[in-house]
Amino acid sequence: MKRMNIFHCKEARFSRRILLSLCLSCALLLSVAAAASTSYDEQIAAVDSAADLQEAANLLSDAESLDEQIAMLHELSTIYSEKLENGGWDVDLSHIPARTPAEELIPDPDNTDNIVVPDDIYALFENRKIIALYSDSGSINLLGDFYARLPENMQAGSLQEADTVLFLKHYLTARTDYIGSASDRYYEIYLIDRNTHAVYPLYETRTTPPLSGRGHLTGDTVPMESLWRFIRKQVYGTITVEYPEGTAEFRITGKTCSICALNGEFITYEIPAEVQGYPVKSIDLIQNETVETLILPEGIETIKSIDCQNLTKINCPSTLKSIGPHAFYMSGNGGFNYSNITEWNLNEGLTEIGDGALRTRECTISLPSTLEYAGDYFLDNGVKNPYLIFPEGFRGLREFSLYHTGHLICVYCPASMQYIESNCLASGKNIRLYAPEGSNAARWAKSEGCDYVPCDNPDNMPRPYYVTDDSYEYAVVDNEVFIYRYLGNEACVTVPETLSGVPVTTLMENTFCYNDTLRVLVLPDSVEKVNHNFVASCDNLEALFIPGTTRASELTGHANNLIECNHPVTVYTTEDAVCKQRKRYNVIWAEWVPGFEKELISRIESETKAGE
Repeated sequence: MKRMNIFHCKEARFSRRILLSLCLSCALLLSVAAAASTSYDEQIAAVDSAADLQEAANLLSDAESLDEQIAMLHELSTIYSEKLENGGWDVDLSHIPARTPAEELIPDPDNTDNIVVPDDIYALFENRKIIALYSDSGSINLLGDFYARLPENMQAGSLQEADTVLFLKHYLTARTDYIGSASDRYYEIYLIDRNTHAVYPLYETRTTPPLSGRGHLTGDTVPMESLWRFIRKQVYGTITVEYPEGTAEFRITGKTCSICALNGEFITYEIPAEVQGYPVKSIDLIQNETVETLILPEGIETIKSIDCQNLTKINCPSTLKSIGPHAFYMSGNGGFNYSNITEWNLNEGLTEIGDGALRTRECTISLPSTLEYAGDYFLDNGVKNPYLIFPEGFRGLREFSLYHTGHLICVYCPASMQYIESNCLASGKNIRLYAPEGSNAARWAKSEGCDYVPCDNPDNMPRPYYVTDDSYEYAVVDNEVFIYRYLGNEACVTVPETLSGVPVTTLMENTFCYNDTLRVLVLPDSVEKVNHNFVASCDNLEALFIPGTTRASELTGHANNLIECNHPVTVYTTEDAVCKQRKRYNVIWAEWVPGFEKELISRIESETKAGE
């Protein structure tokens, strides 16, 4: 290792105040520990009997000395080791040192010393007994969030046993290039050898304030979990498994491990259930351009990130509990791409899906009864399902969830649903919503003008099914037919009044789309509703006949057009037609004189035959 003087090392970008005699704080801590009680039985027993991690963490306030707090953290880390390996960050384990004035623990800024830049950080942690401290703008606390996640053999049982301090510093520095008040936010991590007084800089990060805003502007706070990831890499290491196609890397997290890399030209990859005796509990990161199928073993509990642009198939084991934010973010082609997975069989036991995690192409999916939360942009590109049931206990829809409803017709929303945020469910115009009377979902449906049906039990909601014939793809819903797509290529089309013996009542978005042969379209009296842009990009369409009683769905913004064509289309209807309330971009209204549609169709068919 190289020993450098801090004042002459231009490459060391660490705070001068931090690098000056950090070891003094360790000596002060030792003097405090000498006066502490040596009997921990009562507090350890309380930790053992705590109902959960939060209750155990609360007991740190009852400790009578620093050593007692360290012993309690050590016991806590043993009991909740599995939870702390891959989570538990919602519980704050850092704490004010027991009965110790904070000013006694602040390093003396005038006691200069040298720092040592380590050649191998991983080797630096070997054979050490460590305590962890956290300095937040001068106030020093026990850094229980880090200490409790260290390997058990690295955890010092007391200050007397500790030969090393893992030290995290957080502070602000004023910016001089802002008109108002602004500060950068710094996080620095050191390892302090209490015997040699050497200070090893390990990590530094800085966040900068926004360019504008009100009040004092500061850089973003970095979560403890993010800072810990760097330390975790140094104290646990990785295992590399070789295959004919390439290699996979697994990061040890304690008693378990997580897959963190997949390198090579895999088409199908089956994640092992364990590696060298370490059960695989999590997918931290799989980034691979060739893999098409991933097989997950039982035991996987968390999916954090899978960036595989050619992935089309993945299974969800029964042990999976959460899918993290943006878990299936596809970074290919220089920007975001929707996941190519079109069928999701989510497992019972899955409780949480993070923000943007399932931004997929139109897909089929069923939701487990255990699902409680889904973040924003959930299934924003729509589903192929004709119906979807949100389970009791599900909390609500974040913004842009099911922004496009796709083939969705019926949706059940339970009484537990507390919110439906903006731009969800196509604002309710393309669906029929079933929910208990008086529920938040029912109030939302009524306020949005959505087709709403009171329903206290999802078993009472109809189960639509799809039918495809030579001309149409449609869904049968009780005694109604919803047409999704016209599949023919005729120049003149008269939509039938019934399909499968059931009345045709609704034409969905893009029922007639990208059709260059269509010239005349006639709707029957049975059609009660057409969704916005039910005709789109039919470049040769001349005439559209709509019954006067047919209503059109309402949407806000540019999507509120009756049809979407790049040329004027004559729409024949009655003088007081309901559909005239919609936007009429490229629409020329005309009176529908009964029988005229037949004359027009006859003329066009004659022209077509003559042209042949």
